[in-house]
Amino acid sequence: MQPSDLIFWKNLGCEGCHRWNETHHTGIYIGDGKVIEASSSKGRVIIRDLWKSPNYPIFMFGRPY
Repeated sequence: MQPSDLIFWKNLGCEGCHRWNETHHTGIYIGDGKVIEASSSKGRVIIRDLWKSPNYPIFMFGRPY
């Protein structure tokens, strides 16, 4: 992965939901194993470790160019 890549997470508990491919969250990779994202639980934008989402596995990422 490279900085600015988009990361998409899936919610494993969302069977039958109406989101495209069960996509529940999107973040931006900023390098060094970190991602910047909007946190609904914290009510602000945060930077966190990319691999710390056991309930929301990464299912896709893409480069915006």
